[in-house]
Amino acid sequence: MGSTTDLFKECEKAEALLSNGDLRGAADLCKHILDRDPDYAYGHYIMSLLFKKTGDLDKAITFADMAAKGAPNITMFHTWLGELWLQKKDYPAAEQTSRKTLAMNPNNVDALGQLFASLIGQQKKKRDTRNY
Repeated sequence: MGSTTDLFKECEKAEALLSNGDLRGAADLCKHILDRDPDYAYGHYIMSLLFKKTGDLDKAITFADMAAKGAPNITMFHTWLGELWLQKKDYPAAEQTSRKTLAMNPNNVDALGQLFASLIGQQKKKRDTRNY
């Protein structure tokens, strides 16, 4: 297991590779990071970004959930998970995640927006399933 500082720097590099469109390089580096520390939350977060970029929303959610559980006090991971739940249109999960994020940081504007979107999505779903 490497030092947290080394792992963090490698995650930053993987995120930069991902931003530059080098999915293979980012994936290889993430695998290396998680081989060194399978519980490293930031590594799970980067993997989530990678899977989102490749269109695999289910795997993105899995890794985002691992990041949020691995670092329960880092609101960024919870906010990202809430965003993914919204994109999947799992409004109850998005609501639960955004409420948890807001309990940690009531000033998190992104989580507040996610909460509103999840509540609106649930109401819309109720309207769409009514028999008239």
